[in-house]
Amino acid sequence: MMMSEYYGWIFLIVSMVISMSCFISLLIFSRFSMKRIERRMVQEGLALPRWDGWGGYRVFYYAFAIVWHYKAERMPLINAEATRRLATKTDWYLALWTVVSGGGFLLCLIIFGIFIDK
Repeated sequence: MMMSEYYGWIFLIVSMVISMSCFISLLIFSRFSMKRIERRMVQEGLALPRWDGWGGYRVFYYAFAIVWHYKAERMPLINAEATRRLATKTDWYLALWTVVSGGGFLLCLIIFGIFIDK
């Protein structure tokens, strides 16, 4: 299948906006929300998850834990209860932005993969 050139340009512009939104949300959420939550965890004497280096996938785990209230059994790599308890309303909005823009970015990649000229 091939998209017309007009729809291709629209898709390019929309996907660039979504991609930039995703990357900006990742930076803001990790810099402000995650850093503050992890600092408070250290103050309480809780162990920090350091399985992925300086941020990486852990950003999405924190965002999912804040937005969807996953139980600890479903998120064994982070302390989901402490993450939700220490999160503020602003953290919830930033986590929601991260999850939605990350999903939009993934959807753009899938659509691009389907309609790419081969």
